[in-house]
Amino acid sequence: MRVMSTRHLATALLLAAVAGCSDVTAPPSGALAPNNAKGVAGGGGGGGGGGGGSVTLADVSGTWTGSYTPSNSAGTALAGAAPRPFTLHVTQDAAGNLGGVECVFTSTNCVLGVGGKIDSKGQLTLLFNFSYKGTPSTVICADGSTALAITSPGAVATDTGFFIYSANRCPVI
Repeated sequence: MRVMSTRHLATALLLAAVAGCSDVTAPPSGALAPNNAKGVAGGGGGGGGGGGGSVTLADVSGTWTGSYTPSNSAGTALAGAAPRPFTLHVTQDAAGNLGGVECVFTSTNCVLGVGGKIDSKGQLTLLFNFSYKGTPSTVICADGSTALAITSPGAVATDTGFFIYSANRCPVI
């Protein structure tokens, strides 16, 4: 008997839960219009010198598009391996908690959950088919705008092999 990891069990449960839903392919409402800032995290108090202020969190909500590619353990794409597309529809609450769905291969196959958090220092933890932890970079998009971007920190090991990935919030044209 094979024992499932917690992550695979959670994915299996999510797949079972959304199997009968007809609207699971739609991106979360409002996710297509990213803002520059989102929410307010904590306030602070402090003795002696006065109260603390609020902190504006970076907004990482919206639609992230990217791809992942099979690689070797050093993070080099395998010869002939084609990039596989994915889309993340990320939602964010005022405390920086992230949610949403991941679509793999097509924009209508949205069956994996997204989670994570953005903190007041801009550190992003994003959990999807893979995971990202760090400060997103900025890229220049095809339309001349700029957007947040994430890239795997080398090869990411899974139970099906090694992969490298990248994604960004550039508008899809």
